[in-house]
Amino acid sequence: MKFKCHFLNVLVIVVTPLYSLGAPNSLTYQGRILSSEGRPLEYNNVSFLFEITSNNGTCIIYREQKNAIDMTNSQGVFDVPIGTGNKLFPSSPTKSLLSVFDNTKTHDCADPNNNVAGTYTPASGHTRLLRVQFHDGTGWRVISPDNEIRTVPFSAFAYSAEKLGESLPSDFVLKTGVPTCGGSEFLSWNGNAFTCAPVTGASGGTVTAVSSTNSYLSIANANSSPQITLNVGTSSGTVAAGDDARFSNAHTISEFNSAVGSANCASDETPYWSSVAGKLLCQPINIATTKITGTLPISNGGTGQTTALAAFNALSPLTNKGDLLTRDGTNTIRLPVGIDGQVLSANSSQTSGLQWITPTNGTVTSVTGTTPIVVGSGTTTPLISINDATTSSKGAVQIGAGIAVTSGTISADPANFPASVPISKGGTGATSFTANRLIASSGAGALTAFTCANGQMVSFDGTGMMTCTSFTNSVLFLNGGNSFTAAATLGTNDAYDLNFETSNATRMTIGSTGNIAINTTIDPNARLAIKAGSTSQAPLILDSPASGIPSIDFLRNGNWKGTLGYASGSTNELFISNGVAGPIIFDTSNVEKMRVDTNGSIGIGTSSPLAKLHVASDSDIALDGITPFLVTRSVSYPTAGTETAGIAYLSESSAGSATLWPPQANVSFSPTENHSATTKGTAIGFSTTPNGATARQQRMVINHDGNVGIGVINPGQKLTVSGTIESTSGGIKFPDGTTQTTAATGMSIQKGQIGNCTNNSTGTTGSVTFPTAFPGAPIVQLTVVELDNSGCTSARLLAISATGFSWTSYVGGTLTSCDCIYWTAFY
Repeated sequence: MKFKCHFLNVLVIVVTPLYSLGAPNSLTYQGRILSSEGRPLEYNNVSFLFEITSNNGTCIIYREQKNAIDMTNSQGVFDVPIGTGNKLFPSSPTKSLLSVFDNTKTHDCADPNNNVAGTYTPASGHTRLLRVQFHDGTGWRVISPDNEIRTVPFSAFAYSAEKLGESLPSDFVLKTGVPTCGGSEFLSWNGNAFTCAPVTGASGGTVTAVSSTNSYLSIANANSSPQITLNVGTSSGTVAAGDDARFSNAHTISEFNSAVGSANCASDETPYWSSVAGKLLCQPINIATTKITGTLPISNGGTGQTTALAAFNALSPLTNKGDLLTRDGTNTIRLPVGIDGQVLSANSSQTSGLQWITPTNGTVTSVTGTTPIVVGSGTTTPLISINDATTSSKGAVQIGAGIAVTSGTISADPANFPASVPISKGGTGATSFTANRLIASSGAGALTAFTCANGQMVSFDGTGMMTCTSFTNSVLFLNGGNSFTAAATLGTNDAYDLNFETSNATRMTIGSTGNIAINTTIDPNARLAIKAGSTSQAPLILDSPASGIPSIDFLRNGNWKGTLGYASGSTNELFISNGVAGPIIFDTSNVEKMRVDTNGSIGIGTSSPLAKLHVASDSDIALDGITPFLVTRSVSYPTAGTETAGIAYLSESSAGSATLWPPQANVSFSPTENHSATTKGTAIGFSTTPNGATARQQRMVINHDGNVGIGVINPGQKLTVSGTIESTSGGIKFPDGTTQTTAATGMSIQKGQIGNCTNNSTGTTGSVTFPTAFPGAPIVQLTVVELDNSGCTSARLLAISATGFSWTSYVGGTLTSCDCIYWTAFY
């Protein structure tokens, strides 16, 4: 139902007297809401949305929503305080309702999502507009036009007893607290209050005349306030105003400071004027040694002395003869000298890390030895010697031939043995052997070189004797390969398998019948049987060089039949090829499930496909994913009206028995213009077959312009229906967000268009006159159309009457033209 507002009292502002309590931070909004039939709004949960805007309505400074207003039995009359609801904008807690009326501040502008979208700087005397919407339980309604807010709220801001503007009372001096001072007194603050103090002492007295002793100052004594004038000029007796003729090469202090700063001297440099460079330069500060007198004390980083020895003595901590310098880990310290006979020893427990100790000493009076050491006695210088060793006693030994001593270690020296070592003593009994020969025992038990003739091999007879046997290369396979000069044969001459093994395990078997098994046993039904070695291993890998052909060819009796693998070159195309005139069949559980016929048709559930893809099934076909099903038809630029592709349903008497055409239901895709590289308009048609008939009929079409027709082939609107439209529940929702659930009685609707739907053709504001005047102000809905997304985002109604309305369009808080605006008026 459509409601309109009749106001009993618009923006009645409640403000208490100026000198009582401060004005409340709220405004009173009163009125009455009636429907177009005169029925009052008595909904029990009405919401109001208040927006306070700039004087031209383009900047929303304040937004607040007041919910849960119970208007039951109110006869449509409401009294809602603005400033007590949910403040949506501005977000700052310090910005109150009354602060939006401050014309001395710049205010933020809100976008539809309560974000800052710009600013508004009011001029003196700018008013504000109040924009109001209410929600009656079915949708938001706009109270139009906006209401101008006049003087009273601005007075509340300016003369509130709580603040004067944005200043608190504590920011001002109370007039009644200022005393009245008499003559010869002045106002003084003592820290707590203002007082009057007399003019006394040197500051006391009355000036009666002022004079000047030179011509630089002029005095006017004609009244009680003498005027003193400083005479400025370029002639004698005046103060120079600047660089005049009386100055030679004058410069200002700022010029000097700039010149010194540009020189940028270091701490050990001083500036000097360079007449060549015409500016200040830097030079080192040098002092000749002959100019330095006196001594620099230790406290200032010197030695306080004039000679090196005296300086060292002054800095050294040593005090006594024999003192030493050492370090305690942090500082260099003095280690006092020890007593006579002591020696210096390291000791980490001492602070200095050193310690003076007294060593233990004495006189040797007796020396003894144990065999083989012998000590001669009877003298003060005993002679010590070692006895020679014997077979029964220890002693000194002299190393003979065949023994070597290295770093105290004795080892055999075979190169210097005096004779050969016999076999009985662990030797060979020989002094040399021929190089590159086998060593064998002779019949006499001696070691000797064993040799065979060229081409012979070492073998052993039944007694274990090593002999030489003659073999030819043609009967042996040698490690590293043979040169048989003819074809070679490796295998068995009897009916036994030939096994190949590694790590003592059989890896491959060639059966007696010629079948081959790798990592498995011979399969009589296969010429080659291969089993993987683990669950992560492939039984067979086919590889090829770059641009090779990794594939398997299938032949029958030497004739090629087909190929499975990749084509030659570097392509990544996997081929399953039947090289003869026969289908490719896919089956599971030994039953055919799909085939590719000789003409390229694919049949699923049928062995006789009637189309490029023929699915025969008595169950549902599920499609999932993005673009799960795509039907194309290779037609080179079809002409308008030609059905080029579609999805069809065919009725079958039994599985696989359907004829190709005509279908009983289909979705067709057809061009609506002659296609080219730049024109490809298309429509989609939907057809079904009526009960009791065999010919299908088109039921619905989606045209190239997005218009939908039901029962109509060429729809002229977004939805054109030939027949009755029925809503069994829910009703019909209109562009303004309202839903019509029952038939309207006596409703009048008019609609039209603003602009010609070209780039920004509407302008930023305007007015529309209804073709026929309504009995009263109708509800007007605006719909913005922006074709290139570069213009306005919304349009707003400024005023509505029975004969027309005015409007404006904008993006954010900026006025902007639209491509076109559609309007609909309901009454």
